[in-house]
Amino acid sequence: MRAVGAGLLLSICVFTIAALNGDLMSSLIHLFGLVGLGCIILAALFMGAFIDPDTRRVDHFTDTEETASQRTRWSKTLLLVGLPNIVLFVLTYLLDAVILN
Repeated sequence: MRAVGAGLLLSICVFTIAALNGDLMSSLIHLFGLVGLGCIILAALFMGAFIDPDTRRVDHFTDTEETASQRTRWSKTLLLVGLPNIVLFVLTYLLDAVILN
């Protein structure tokens, strides 16, 4: 639950930066998308989604349970931090594309 709270706090920081930038809607769409996508990519990196399957298999058998657990925990945390930003990205995009235009 703290990770979602951290994601919301990060979203507030993104909103503040976008408000200072000038073009609010465009900046919000870009920044929410960038932060959310960045968190998802980092979570995938921690889980080993972008490595060769043979390397992943070797890592599975050579890693300790503690290391694997720590990687999974970091991945879940990053995913939960990025989730509010992705939701706000979609809502901001829909608000800009459908309602305001």
